[in-house]
Amino acid sequence: MSVQSSALNVERSGGAGRAVFLSYASQDAEAAKRICDALRAASVDVWFDQSELVGGDAWDQKIRQQIKDCAIFVPVISANTQTRLEGYFRIEWKLAAQRTHAMADEKAFLVPVVIDQTRDNEAKVPAEFKAVQWTHVPGAENTGSLVANILSLLGRPGPAVPAATSVRTLEAAPRPAGPSIAVLAFANLSRDPENEYFSDGISEELLNVLAKIPGLKVAARTSAFFFKGRNVPIPEIARTLGVAHVVEGSVRKMGNRVRITAQLIDAQDGFHLWSDNFDRELQDIFAVQDEIAGLIAKNLQLKLGAAARTTKTVNPEAHRLVLEGRHFWTLRTEEGFARAEQAYSRALEIDPDFAQAHSGLADVSAVRAWYASLGGGVAFKGELARASAEAYRALALDPSLAEVQASLATVAYQEFRWADSEEHFRRLFQLNPNYALAHHWHAHLLAGRGRVDLGLAALERSIALDPLSFVTLVIYASQLNFARRYEDVLAITDRARALRSAVHAPLEGARAMALLGLGRKDEAVAAARLVQQEKSFAMRWWAGEEALFVLRHAGPAGEAADVLRQWQAGLPPDDVAHGPLLHAMGRFDEALPFLERMAPSFFARLHYQTIWDDVREKPHFHRLLAKLGCEAEYRLGRETLARMLQQQEAKK
Repeated sequence: MSVQSSALNVERSGGAGRAVFLSYASQDAEAAKRICDALRAASVDVWFDQSELVGGDAWDQKIRQQIKDCAIFVPVISANTQTRLEGYFRIEWKLAAQRTHAMADEKAFLVPVVIDQTRDNEAKVPAEFKAVQWTHVPGAENTGSLVANILSLLGRPGPAVPAATSVRTLEAAPRPAGPSIAVLAFANLSRDPENEYFSDGISEELLNVLAKIPGLKVAARTSAFFFKGRNVPIPEIARTLGVAHVVEGSVRKMGNRVRITAQLIDAQDGFHLWSDNFDRELQDIFAVQDEIAGLIAKNLQLKLGAAARTTKTVNPEAHRLVLEGRHFWTLRTEEGFARAEQAYSRALEIDPDFAQAHSGLADVSAVRAWYASLGGGVAFKGELARASAEAYRALALDPSLAEVQASLATVAYQEFRWADSEEHFRRLFQLNPNYALAHHWHAHLLAGRGRVDLGLAALERSIALDPLSFVTLVIYASQLNFARRYEDVLAITDRARALRSAVHAPLEGARAMALLGLGRKDEAVAAARLVQQEKSFAMRWWAGEEALFVLRHAGPAGEAADVLRQWQAGLPPDDVAHGPLLHAMGRFDEALPFLERMAPSFFARLHYQTIWDDVREKPHFHRLLAKLGCEAEYRLGRETLARMLQQQEAKK
């Protein structure tokens, strides 16, 4: 290697030809190390001794020999590799590509990994890389699917799937009493990585159809897609998701034709209740999606009493772009939002009356605005206005879209029109009672309105539908802190940690508060310090105030003040986010001018969070509530919390 590039190579201590060669540009060293660590944690031998990467003929020969001997070659593809037109990693890539020429088509060797938003079809890579399926691991953070896939290719069992339940209220029977189903991600069996959006989209559209059947529990996309690329038995998947039936399928392109296979499985005994193949011309690839969904729904109606479904025709290219937009929207990153917005906008250029594309733009703007307010900041009014406009346009085109009601509900929530928000949620759940993310969002509204008990119930419903949703588990832990259920907070955050290896500031903030509440001060301080690893204020959400509060009460003298100075230096002088940080340090009077401008998404924290207990009796605090307009909600919230604590005490 040269100073311009790096390589992670396999250490053949586990046997030549049984390990992985990881190749990357030097700018991606941190991401590569996360992948390395994840592989090592799964007992894959990986060499990561950068002190040996010094270049020279001997080193070059060693690299070449390792590429020749390894079982799997993993090129890490990113914006950095896109801009690097020269580098030693390109030699490594060409050597690996050349080795495939001596292999049968069926032999798995190349496993390209994309760690950012680089498009597969635009990547500057050898042609051989584009002939295989790629894995997308944004930031190299959630590596579970990648590790499971590599272990499977090496002929080894994958890692255990995190338990679906760990808190008493979420425990479920091995086989649900009522009808229930999960739609797994359809496998992309073609050599075209771009077809991944379509194969995923087939699954998600089918899931959305089934979710509207009254009385049928349908596992959400996040949890069902968690098993993509993992070699996990159907009964284990069903137990984890709490469902009785599973739908799986595959997509394969062959020249100008496509074959799609779908099957309905009884998860208890693995019996195939229904299966079928669909062969079509490639030009009909998107039209066949509705046909498959209709036939599956028809078969489920016979088995589970489902209602019929009305299909719609769409422009194939516009539909493809909507599926692409959904993929990037689910990443929940600013770059992901930008890519989603671009895809939806391109879809509308093709078909201006495509309701799903308008709904997608509404989702992007609504969630962008919400993220802006999570740390206490004022939501972007322009984003909220756009979300509302796009949602009403979509609603006029297709009143049956539940997602539109979700967008309108979140806009109304952020604009403090909480009665309107509740009405939109009511309409939404009439259309789709299985929309897990909407139950999650509804919990924020319920807690803000003074009913944290109902908020927790909504989150439990969301988790029952989507037990592997990392973000929902984090929000659940936060509201459990409101209810002083500290042991449950630790159980839930342990479960969330099993889903994501990277540090997540809101999770650590929730743990820090729970540990402090339990009197485990040293552990609380350790968790609070982890919050500092998140450099983006927006992505810390409310964890900054929690970390400061814990450090102030349990950390060494002066540490909290040092952290506050560091964080405030990165904020504009008039940013409202100064308010919660200052108050966490006990400086309420200084915080007050900022707190008076807090967004409605922050109000629930005033109602329940222990950080505010020291000022609840102060006249200034009640004047703050009056200025914000949430006095009635605050009173109800305090009454609800008192009742819950009495009930919890009575159960001891």
